[in-house]
Amino acid sequence: MSNLKKQLFGVFVVLTTTAAAIACGDLSPWGSFETPLFTNLTQKHLDMLRTGTPNFQPFKVALVADPQVVVGALKDCRTEINKRDDIDFTVLAGDLTDRSLRHEFEWVATIIEEFRRPLLTVVGNHDGLIYGEEIYTKMFGPLNYSFVYNNVKFVMWNNNTFEWGYPNFDWLQSEIESHERVIIVAHQQPGVLERYSDVNDRFREVFKHPHVLGSVHGHLHKWGYQEIHGKPALTVERVQGTSWGILNVTETGINFEKCKGSSCTPISPL
Repeated sequence: MSNLKKQLFGVFVVLTTTAAAIACGDLSPWGSFETPLFTNLTQKHLDMLRTGTPNFQPFKVALVADPQVVVGALKDCRTEINKRDDIDFTVLAGDLTDRSLRHEFEWVATIIEEFRRPLLTVVGNHDGLIYGEEIYTKMFGPLNYSFVYNNVKFVMWNNNTFEWGYPNFDWLQSEIESHERVIIVAHQQPGVLERYSDVNDRFREVFKHPHVLGSVHGHLHKWGYQEIHGKPALTVERVQGTSWGILNVTETGINFEKCKGSSCTPISPL
């Protein structure tokens, strides 16, 4: 799609959503002044997940990313993931929305609520526009948080530089040092962060820590795999076309599968 077409489509999304908001009586097109249909979803799904087992046991996590303007595709991925009995929970690697409109967050949240098992989100750059932070924190919760499952810590880190400024590396480092097995989930992968000259190098340095098993990302809308200091970093393709992935957490580390519908294949370095 050309840049002009993308811009025109963006204007179309804002105008149509604004019209819908006005028809519903909202005070602004972002709907930031009204109480959202869902609140505190992160804690709700963490309560559903609990902590797994106190000692490590292998497990699988479903991976989805970037539903923004293809929200219906997330529903199709949900159908496939719900068929499986070997998935413990799902991670959504950011960009729930395209323009940070409350109605966009609510469309996605409605689908999330129909997943059989818990789903945890990390915030994306498109989720931080205008009143996005206010709406996201009301509906989901903190922008940075972590949880432990089967003795593996998932660090859900906001690293979107244009929307929130310099990422909180001190918080990230503290979370990594406090647990011996850590998986980082952040919307943007090392190498693509902008605005600050040192931010990508600092992110790569994090992978040197012996506690870090690897990372999961979205943002680029296509599959990507790299190894940083010997640790895997996966980019998950956007959900369009029923694309989703699987994170396998094993005794020896982590590995990945990419799925199209119900068909999944191992991912090796690209």
